Amino acid sequence: MFRCFRLEQSGERWIAMDAGVFFQKAGEAKEKSKPARKRCAWVLGGTFDPWWGIALDLHQFGIEARLLGFNSDLREIVAQAELEGGVIVIDLTKDVERGLGIMVSCHSYSSSVPLIPIVADPSLDFAQRLRDLRAFCLAVPPLDSVRMRGVLENAFVYVENIRLAVRPGKKRILVIDDDKDYCRSVEALLQGEGYEVFCASSGSQGLEMAIAIKPDLIVLDVMMENMWAGYEVSQTLKFRSGYESVRRVPIVMVSAIEEHPAERFARSIDPSMVGPDIYLTKPLEVKGFVDTIRTLLKPESALKA
Repeated sequence: MFRCFRLEQSGERWIAMDAGVFFQKAGEAKEKSKPARKRCAWVLGGTFDPWWGIALDLHQFGIEARLLGFNSDLREIVAQAELEGGVIVIDLTKDVERGLGIMVSCHSYSSSVPLIPIVADPSLDFAQRLRDLRAFCLAVPPLDSVRMRGVLENAFVYVENIRLAVRPGKKRILVIDDDKDYCRSVEALLQGEGYEVFCASSGSQGLEMAIAIKPDLIVLDVMMENMWAGYEVSQTLKFRSGYESVRRVPIVMVSAIEEHPAERFARSIDPSMVGPDIYLTKPLEVKGFVDTIRTLLKPESALKA
């Protein structure tokens, strides 16, 4: 049995149904025409303030927030989110350990649905723990509709990129860089060369997208979330369990750091553990960059053998 609430906003009556919240104007439910598909976010642990107000605000931008308790059927929620191209938000502020357990369960049902945990004042160790659980990104209170909208918009772009990636044919290149202008420039350049290009704005997002779209090549920045993010991504793809499907994907690391990884890490660790297949410095020499991409993507390339 759903509990119904009547919410008033700007003189219009809205109906919010608990345990799967959706919003519609009174009377529209009687229409037989199929409504436009919305972007949906399932919010686990969202049955308390401030989620009601956030859900109403998000609705104005075409985002449907479905507020659920932790006792919901996770398998069904993940299946529906995967079917509808949705996102799952998990509010850990009330019960951290239970929320972590829910993250593990959700990821076991699907690796393509973005998981967004909300945690108050996470330590660096805890943030790394969330990253290991494949969190798409981390949201920190205080919560408001503007911040949540930005986080969700990025997640929906990620989902759409995955959807587009299922199309066969063109070689796929994943660009991981937090400089949006640079990403747009590289995307336009490589699309003009006939490649299908996907962009990730952080190392953690790049790892998720690598698993989801199975790129043929990765263009990777170094300094993103931290000064070592690119090296961490490279090491994860090459050695960490769970990334076997992209283990042999060639990596072109592009950075403003002039020192080559082989020199930078010569005295500390084995450079091959964090280094790329090719290292280039910014600003890029366009012809050399394109020639490098073409060489690495040739079927006979030893790096793809």
